[in-house]
Amino acid sequence: KIRIGKLGDDHPDVGASYNNIALVYNNKREYGKAIDFFKKSLAIRIAKLGIDHPDLTVAYNSMGYSYYKQEKYDQSLEFFEKSMMIKIKKLGVNHPDIAGCYLGIANVYNQQERYDDALNLYEKALVLQIPKYGKDNDRVHKTQTKISETLEKINIKERNEN
Repeated sequence: KIRIGKLGDDHPDVGASYNNIALVYNNKREYGKAIDFFKKSLAIRIAKLGIDHPDLTVAYNSMGYSYYKQEKYDQSLEFFEKSMMIKIKKLGVNHPDIAGCYLGIANVYNQQERYDDALNLYEKALVLQIPKYGKDNDRVHKTQTKISETLEKINIKERNEN
């Protein structure tokens, strides 16, 4: 309220405050409230910064996570993909930060039982992670575990279909 009074309700700092409030709600697992504040934050940031500004990627990714936790996978994908497209445009497809985008989308695909699509993105993420973190890194190990789990799900699905 103080920032709105001093800066106006459309100032980027007010948008940043809304984003911070949304993150608190995310941490409290109040995902609906978080999404409401992410939307307020995004409206201000998009109006002031444009639709493809890198600062939007964090909010898009966080919204994707909030929808994911609510099992609203189509909405989750929408925001994970928006974040990824901005990052690819700004950083290039081979930048290590794109791995996080691939992982978020792959997790959604896994929940949707789109295991082949998930596997493809987990493998792309791993290719980007290893040069940045090395083979003995926790992030790399988690991605390798996701690959193994997804391969097992594919095998189970194929056995059940036969």
